[in-house]
Amino acid sequence: MFAALLSALLLPLTSYLASKNINRVVAIFSSLIIAAMFIGSIIYFFSTQIARFVDDIPAIQQNLEDHFIQFQVWLKEKLHVSFSKQNEYINTATNKLKASGTGYITNTFYTITEILMLTILLPIYSFLILYYRDLIKRFLYAVFLREHKEKVTAVISGSKKMINRISACKYYC
Repeated sequence: MFAALLSALLLPLTSYLASKNINRVVAIFSSLIIAAMFIGSIIYFFSTQIARFVDDIPAIQQNLEDHFIQFQVWLKEKLHVSFSKQNEYINTATNKLKASGTGYITNTFYTITEILMLTILLPIYSFLILYYRDLIKRFLYAVFLREHKEKVTAVISGSKKMINRISACKYYC
């Protein structure tokens, strides 16, 4: 679905490049490269922000430790919960977290693998969708009965209009 969405967003650019007598394959690759550069710049921006945040982690950790100590003192004074009882609660929660830690590691591994596969397959599928879009269109007409041809045409043209509006909105909104 992401590949279809990306293809739909890149269709106006690909069509524009093809209208300038650029080979269809080159036009599709150019569109995909431009999209990759755009997405890469967004990722670069967020990664630099995360790197800045990581640099601030020691100060944040020290600040949290100070507030945690103040919170423990407040609990002892206001709720009469001793430091040993507080530490017992914390150790119990830590042990529960450690027990479920393998699940978090497994989910993280699957998420990273999924992102890598998406990064590899998304451009390939988008290229294929853009390259074979006429064949896909003929396939859609062939799948549905002739009596539904007008509805299929309406859906395809409506999709094109919506994509053109989205594309035009990117530049003029």
